[in-house]
Amino acid sequence: MAMKKTHYDTLGLSLGCTTKEITKAYRTQALKYHPDKNPDNPVAAQRFHEISIAYETLTHAEKKAKYDQELQAQLQRQQKHAELDQQRRAMKESLERGEREARQRHVQAQEAKAQQAQELEAYRQELMRQSRLREKGASRRQPPRNEDVGEGLPENVAMALKSSQVKQKVAEVDRSVMAKWSRKSKTTWTERTLLDHFRSVGPVDHIIMSTKKPTTALIVFQSLISAYVAVTQPHRVGGSDQPFRIQWASGTPPEFIQQLEKDAQMPSTTKGTSTQGNDHQPDSSHTLASVDTAPPATTMSSSSSRQPPPPPSFTSFPGLESDGLSGSTTSASPAETLSLDDYETLTFINLRNWERQQLSEQLRQEQDGSTAESTNEAPHPEPTSKRSKLS
Repeated sequence: MAMKKTHYDTLGLSLGCTTKEITKAYRTQALKYHPDKNPDNPVAAQRFHEISIAYETLTHAEKKAKYDQELQAQLQRQQKHAELDQQRRAMKESLERGEREARQRHVQAQEAKAQQAQELEAYRQELMRQSRLREKGASRRQPPRNEDVGEGLPENVAMALKSSQVKQKVAEVDRSVMAKWSRKSKTTWTERTLLDHFRSVGPVDHIIMSTKKPTTALIVFQSLISAYVAVTQPHRVGGSDQPFRIQWASGTPPEFIQQLEKDAQMPSTTKGTSTQGNDHQPDSSHTLASVDTAPPATTMSSSSSRQPPPPPSFTSFPGLESDGLSGSTTSASPAETLSLDDYETLTFINLRNWERQQLSEQLRQEQDGSTAESTNEAPHPEPTSKRSKLS
């Protein structure tokens, strides 16, 4: 806000000058712009008129005091406006700078998040590729399918070999979990120390330490059950103060686990099964061990042996109350009475039953194959007429 020209400016003086200085300045300006010396200059006449008014005001005591007071107030207002303008400019610059920094931080955070997602995806792809290579190498080292690996061995040894073959049918990525820990951990984690901790939930096949991220490792278990325990009950890995964050290596649970959890959350199906259990309640021990004690496949019809076993579900165990897992089956549905530990126990039982069914199905198929081969190799009976002639 610019001020108008003051009387002091007209005479070329500053505020606070004396009367003597005012008179001297007036004489100098009057001689310079007097109309008699500048008859053809209208600006000079206007200038002389302004000089006269300024001299008359500043040489009168009362007029000068009143004029100085108004001039001081005007100068103070101008100074205050200047300070406010400066504060406004500083505040505006600060706000604009903060907005620029916030936008820059947001862009950097988005870029870092995208880069982290790309690195994680590349790491998972590398783990998947290594898993496929190991599975391919393991399949090359396996014996031919028509070779009976249990021939000439005791029954328990043969069953163990068969179980290992069934275990290999579960994809390695489904038996794998990814463990992460903080860089600030006081323990230096190696494959050996990780093996000592994770073997508490089940046998470990092998461990892969990440070279790009020293705080990440892939643990491959020998059983799907062990991997499930490590993910759902991480406190069992090294106690309650374990530093790991454990998740499935593929990012999501295997399809078999998802199906089990989906079946466990269907109260209408489980309730209907428990109601039917009042009329016919089979023995629980027989139900859980039925796969191990099943008769040979030769006693079953050929049509039934070709049918795959039904998928396991929580409703296939009507005698679980004898083990103290779910209580009475007629009082309420499992979705209403089961606790978290009971639910996980049922899941483990279903996982074991699924492995037994896989083993039983493979044994039936191999026994059917051996029976068919022996039937084809047996000599055909001679015609009746020929036997009668010989007799």
